[in-house]
Amino acid sequence: MLALLEEVSEHAEKPSQWISPKKCHTITTDKKIWQFTVGRLRIAWFYDDGNVIICTHGFFKDSQTTKKADKKQAQKIRDNYFVAKQQMNIKIEKEEE
Repeated sequence: MLALLEEVSEHAEKPSQWISPKKCHTITTDKKIWQFTVGRLRIAWFYDDGNVIICTHGFFKDSQTTKKADKKQAQKIRDNYFVAKQQMNIKIEKEEE
């Protein structure tokens, strides 16, 4: 997964357009939530302005379809993110080196 995320971070274009659908695909009918896939490991994410990718959470998939709870959690995080953004209440923390 780290290699996939590194590859995504090095490209400015939308990963949903150039990564294999086996590794990156939408998980909601409105195509607002996507997931990166490596084996059973999944990371749910969505786009913000300028093709910025916001990751919501990671989980292990143990069935053919993504669980409703994981979709719901990703949607809730997305909704909360855009409310916080509208209220100018987003804090970006940089990792200390």
